[in-house]
Amino acid sequence: MKNFKKCEIAKKYNKTINGHAPLCSGDDLKRYISQGISNDYESSTFEEVFEKSEEGMDVFIRDGSSVSNLDFILDLNNIVEYFSSLPNEEIKEKLSKLLSLDVFSAIVSDDKHPDHILEGYSKKSFLKTVNNGFDFFSSLQLVTSRPAKCYGLNEGSISKGNKANFFIIDGLKTFNVKSTYINGNCVFD
Repeated sequence: MKNFKKCEIAKKYNKTINGHAPLCSGDDLKRYISQGISNDYESSTFEEVFEKSEEGMDVFIRDGSSVSNLDFILDLNNIVEYFSSLPNEEIKEKLSKLLSLDVFSAIVSDDKHPDHILEGYSKKSFLKTVNNGFDFFSSLQLVTSRPAKCYGLNEGSISKGNKANFFIIDGLKTFNVKSTYINGNCVFD
């Protein structure tokens, strides 16, 4: 009951309601979404990922210190196993969504140890995705503009009306941050 009250308050103020619903599917998932919950980072199977996405949820890939669904999602053996179980007519569309990363809205973490944060956790998640053969710019969007869009933030991309929060890197392979800008002001160089 306490959680439903939180949902009502969030809806009243037009706030995003985060979801945590592992293995929730079918009618249970529809009821869950009907409470205004718009995203989920607990998907641990491709079936969950696609069902939640098809129901309109923002599907986040979890890459935390103690739990990482990103490793499962990127594992080629898991991808082959899942797609070999599908009817032929579903394979092309779902494979296209997976390989373009369009089925996902963000790479997130909720349990990063402080040491991992200092090591650049978003950078590591991003590079892990790119190094597994996924598109560079789609992978970059998963840690920048897509999560910002999910939360209604006017940042995450360099465009008119957005905050000028950005960083400059030394190269597309190493991705080491050379300088950081917040509201257009250099805060790290």
